[in-house]
Amino acid sequence: MSKFTKKIKYTFIIMVIFAIAGFGFSQNTKKAEAAVNTNLTGYAWSSNIGWIDMSGVTLDTSANTWSGYAWSSNIGWLSYNPVDLTSSSVSSPDSRTTSMPCPSTSTPSYNSVSGAITGFGRFISGGIPTTAGGWGGCVQMDGVSFNSSTNTLTGYAWGGDVVGWVDFSGVGMLPDNGAPMAQLLPASTQLPSTGGDVNLTWATLNVDSCTGVNFDTQGNLNNSTGLPIHYPANTTSTAQTFTYTLNCTRTSPPGSASATATVIVDPYSALTPDIIFNAANNITSVDWSSPVTLQWQLSPQSDPNTVWDHCTPTLGGGDWSGATTFPVPLGLSPASLSVSVPTNGQEYDITCTDNNQYTTPVHHVNILYNLPDFTLSPNTCPAPSSVTLNWTAPTSSQSCSSTNFSAQVNPNAPGSSVVHPIQTTTYSITCSNPRGSLTQSVVENVGPCTTASQVHPGPVYHEK
Repeated sequence: MSKFTKKIKYTFIIMVIFAIAGFGFSQNTKKAEAAVNTNLTGYAWSSNIGWIDMSGVTLDTSANTWSGYAWSSNIGWLSYNPVDLTSSSVSSPDSRTTSMPCPSTSTPSYNSVSGAITGFGRFISGGIPTTAGGWGGCVQMDGVSFNSSTNTLTGYAWGGDVVGWVDFSGVGMLPDNGAPMAQLLPASTQLPSTGGDVNLTWATLNVDSCTGVNFDTQGNLNNSTGLPIHYPANTTSTAQTFTYTLNCTRTSPPGSASATATVIVDPYSALTPDIIFNAANNITSVDWSSPVTLQWQLSPQSDPNTVWDHCTPTLGGGDWSGATTFPVPLGLSPASLSVSVPTNGQEYDITCTDNNQYTTPVHHVNILYNLPDFTLSPNTCPAPSSVTLNWTAPTSSQSCSSTNFSAQVNPNAPGSSVVHPIQTTTYSITCSNPRGSLTQSVVENVGPCTTASQVHPGPVYHEK
């Protein structure tokens, strides 16, 4: 073989070796890159603005940084891109802009040793201006951490008065190391005894098919929008646990992955739910024609998680002024209804039934109209030729009349009238309402005064 031929042969061998090495390097690089950039899955929760979809955010576990956008349907895009955090004017994916930057140390970062997450995210567009009230859209992440054993986030971030506390326990991530991976995340893992609805999300990597235990994947390898599952009220004294499993397989090379999640519905509280009826003003009687507000709310001795289903009047309660729909208390906030008391008074009764169909005892309020009330003066002896009679405002009165003098006596208004007695005379005012009447009298004595003639007649009540 000639030297030239040998040279060509060796050159070809070397090229093949480098080609193989380069292929292997390329494959390893791709795997390393896949392992570095990991998309988050699931939803964070704020009681102020609702769910935040985190599926557009990437955690770079090599550079220990965050990037990308999360989405809130209420206030828009939440950016984790460093350039958006400290800029005085930034644009979101939908081309809206905002100002007021976050602190200069706001770059979101991840500590791969402790799992702690620090820095900020920033809402940069949405249905409300993020600069409203001096808020720049910043969400501090320092209370959130990553659990590498479960690939989930824990803890709370703080978004100021607008967003409030943000719970990240429903957020996870799947690091792509080439192996089959599966993750199952309920939006909430614990519910009160009244039950409720929970969205179940899941994510997978490097698998061909998945099936669900106690839920239907509907053939989807991923579900970032959430499968809604309804949990009925727990009427027992023990917690109810609902378990879900996601089983996934890969054909080539063979492999499998699974994930399990549980949702717990709290037991029915041993505290018996009850209401306080008119605790605020403890009505027993009111003045005539005064409006009456009946009020009922959760008793302090009740389970604070009680949710009322309906409230109704019972026997003895009359028609409650014809009302047919009765509001229910919400939490500690009372429910109320304005009523008109019948002329002879009324006993108002009410019971409330909670979502577990427990009905409270009957609560009573008896309301009567007060009798009229006023005073008349003076009694004089001996009486001068001219006397000014004075009366206080008659309360709880429907109508009033005078005797032995002519005067307009108006309910709920004080008054006076000048009389000229030529002989000893008794002057009277009578005020009444449907419950009864009150007569007040004065005696104006003409001539010598005697002990008998100086006696004040006193009030005369007449109750129907």
